[in-house]
Amino acid sequence: MQKDFAQYKQESAQIADKAKTSHSLLEKAPWFFILLGVAISAACTYYLGEQGLKNSDLYKGLIGAENTALLVVGVMEGSLVALIYGMTTFLKSSQQRQLAAIGINALKAILCLNVIAAFLLWVTKDKSSVGIVEMYAQWGTPLTICGALWFWPKILSFRHQDLQRAAVLDQSAKMADQWRQRHSQDQDNYLNAYAEIQDSPEMMEAQRAIAEFEAIQQLAAERGIPMEAAQQIFERARSKKTEGTQRQFGFQIAPIRQIGLAPQPAAKAAPPQSSNVYFLSTDEPGK
Repeated sequence: MQKDFAQYKQESAQIADKAKTSHSLLEKAPWFFILLGVAISAACTYYLGEQGLKNSDLYKGLIGAENTALLVVGVMEGSLVALIYGMTTFLKSSQQRQLAAIGINALKAILCLNVIAAFLLWVTKDKSSVGIVEMYAQWGTPLTICGALWFWPKILSFRHQDLQRAAVLDQSAKMADQWRQRHSQDQDNYLNAYAEIQDSPEMMEAQRAIAEFEAIQQLAAERGIPMEAAQQIFERARSKKTEGTQRQFGFQIAPIRQIGLAPQPAAKAAPPQSSNVYFLSTDEPGK
């Protein structure tokens, strides 16, 4: 879950960066038609509002029919543009986008109805439809204001909830990443220590001793002799191998003994080296 959230944040950041730095004409072209449609629907909505509110004493006494019509146009058209822009930028959570999609579809349906009604009213000049237009404008105006007062605070509340949820998930992802790093470090330390012990002379000597013991056991089992006899045979063979190695290289390993300063025997005096001196033996032959 934390991994998916981290990946989602990374992908969202990349998309946002691309959207900010992109200046493609194809990405800007839809806004021309959106703003053109908004301008036409704004004119039609204002025409319906002004025609339906000009005979109302209530709206005349408050802010005037024209100002009320402009207020309704600003709320509806401004909400539509803000929602369309928000779907590509700041509306990121699923709850916000679901509510924004509902609002966009409702506004598009109402504005399309306003365009058709205003066109028919302007073309036909039918006096019988004035009552319907007045009822539509007088009741639609407070519903529009109330809808905006309910809709946008709801969007903001979803934003606050999403920020809290994102903060919790982000903290959980950081903690999980720290645990993964710690676990990976512990695994590396364990493997390094294990490799160091495996390559140590002590472990090699222990493995050699175990191999010798298993070989002696196998010899005893195959030949049906006691372990002591197999051990003696192994020791005898190893000693012969050692003696053969000593003979091959011309040396013999003797136990190490302490070297002391022992007194050396007195050297015998050498006879004088002269060709004119002869030594005669006084011993008789055979003695």
